[in-house]
Amino acid sequence: MHEDAFYTSPEWLAVRDERLALDGRSCTVSRLLGGDCGGVLHVHHVWARSKRPDLELDLDNLLSVCASHHPTLEAVTRTLQILRGDLPRCGHNHPYREGRLQCERRRREQMLERRIGRLARVAA
Repeated sequence: MHEDAFYTSPEWLAVRDERLALDGRSCTVSRLLGGDCGGVLHVHHVWARSKRPDLELDLDNLLSVCASHHPTLEAVTRTLQILRGDLPRCGHNHPYREGRLQCERRRREQMLERRIGRLARVAA
């Protein structure tokens, strides 16, 4: 299904409305972390549709989030992916497994360091 077609489908609109109602039509991030909300309320997929298309209409995979907190939610999600090691394998040609694992660990640490800096700026 084309991206635009999904977000205008009757199935998505019904599930979206149900998620908003379950969340009291308020921002999940604001409830968890505090802060002022602003803008339109979005319904965000916890697991991206590209990674888990089977969960695209699952209420437990959706969160209500306002436009001003959406970047914070995205930054936290990316940080958790790095911490979890949910990254593609190292693209270098290492002759030994340990070398590849060290390279991936170093890459993950560098990405996490950059991500934490970005997260601090977004949350400020």
